[in-house]
Amino acid sequence: MLLFKQGVASIKYEPNPKHKAPWQPGRKGTLCPPASELSLLEATRLLRDSELVGNKRYNFYNGKAYCARPHGEDLWHGYPVDWSEVPHCVRKKWLEAGRIKRSDMRGSPS
Repeated sequence: MLLFKQGVASIKYEPNPKHKAPWQPGRKGTLCPPASELSLLEATRLLRDSELVGNKRYNFYNGKAYCARPHGEDLWHGYPVDWSEVPHCVRKKWLEAGRIKRSDMRGSPS
């Protein structure tokens, strides 16, 4: 678990086992890439630099979109999502800032 400050609140990234291989029977959720593809440090950076919409945070890495949700006081976990699950206002902001291209949004979480 890694900790960082955002404003006055401390939030922490904590991986959730339901998004890790091997898939856990009876659990729902997309699988996160292995640590060799997305380190804990990089996942924490994604959370820190994410866009907050409601009670979810969004970011992208290596062509994949990610969503983070709180699962405890100041604890967040993230997982891959389809680009269509990223709010339009966030995708538009990233496009206008040149952070992504339309072709980037054709990928899927798996």
